[in-house]
Amino acid sequence: MKQPNKNLTYEHKGVGTDYVSDPESTHFEDELVCSKCGALHKNGTWSWEQLPIKIKEGICPACERIQKNQPAGFVTLTGNYLEKNKDHLITFIQSIATSELSEQPLERLMDITRNENAIIITTTGVNLARRIGYALNLAFQGNLTSTSNGEDHIDIVWHRDDQTS
Repeated sequence: MKQPNKNLTYEHKGVGTDYVSDPESTHFEDELVCSKCGALHKNGTWSWEQLPIKIKEGICPACERIQKNQPAGFVTLTGNYLEKNKDHLITFIQSIATSELSEQPLERLMDITRNENAIIITTTGVNLARRIGYALNLAFQGNLTSTSNGEDHIDIVWHRDDQTS
């Protein structure tokens, strides 16, 4: 099974196991391999399956989003909890992305940006953004909010302040 990028991942929609498909992925003909990452489109889905024969090449929706710098998911982490825990939170987020690497080639971590007041994560799909937000809230508590316009964009904000005495 090909796994060319350690930042590829898969996501559950909310708490359940429903998936939100990328609307960009529905216009591909059968049996197309992405010339950038090697993902295979076959029978309406993307996978890391290898075919023994040479087939038509193209660019998958995730590689296209990366190339155009058009993330579908934005996760913003805020609060004074970040002051002492930035590195741990980033490692946690990267492990979420890596843990589902082989399942959904179109769900990828694009960038993690750190600044004084926030960590901003961008993803190629809305499902990974949801998964990151849900996992952060489950593991570290805090306040989680999300805004979505359907299948092509989501903004997640996770906020946690430590109690100071």
